[in-house]
Amino acid sequence: MKAHLKAVVNIEKLYSNAIEKWEFELDPSKNNDYLKDRKYLYAPMEYKDRIVPVKLTIKEYKDIWTERRLYSIEAIDVGLD
Repeated sequence: MKAHLKAVVNIEKLYSNAIEKWEFELDPSKNNDYLKDRKYLYAPMEYKDRIVPVKLTIKEYKDIWTERRLYSIEAIDVGLD
């Protein structure tokens, strides 16, 4: 849990160091009417003298008034305590 909190506090630094793992295509069999794009980014983060991968998910929504984005961030659990 502390690793996730550290990731949230450092979101700007993680985002600026992130790489996009692969190009993600929206599933045409699902209702994507309001979804414009989805991206998965990964960044390294130091936690307890280890390098931990952090996953950032960015969903961009279509909206007639404004373009909205939803951000999700999580430290990937690789045996963290």
